[in-house]
Amino acid sequence: MNCPFDFVLSLDFTIGNVTSLRQQIKDFEEESLPELENVLGCTTNDSLPNYLFVVGVGGNDIVFNYFLRKTYLTMDPQTFTKNLTVVLAQYIQILDFI
Repeated sequence: MNCPFDFVLSLDFTIGNVTSLRQQIKDFEEESLPELENVLGCTTNDSLPNYLFVVGVGGNDIVFNYFLRKTYLTMDPQTFTKNLTVVLAQYIQILDFI
C-alpha cells in the first residue's frame, strides 16, 4: 500500500527496544500532527475530531513492568492492572488535549 505520509514514526520494531507511551505521544504531537496538517491542508483542530484513535496495551506492559521488574513480589496482578489502567487513563486525557 502506498501511503502519502508515514504514521510509523513512534513504532519501533527492534526486538527488545520499547518506546514508552509518553514518548509515543510526544512523537505524535511533534512529528505526526504537523505532517498530517501538511498533507490534509488544514489544522489538526479541524481534522482530528473526525478520527478514531486506538491505544493498544498488552504483552509488553505485563512482561516489562510486572515480571522483569519483579513487581509481582510486591503487588498482585489485580492491583497492577488497576494501577496500569489509572496511568493509561491519564495518558488518554493528555491525548484529548492535543
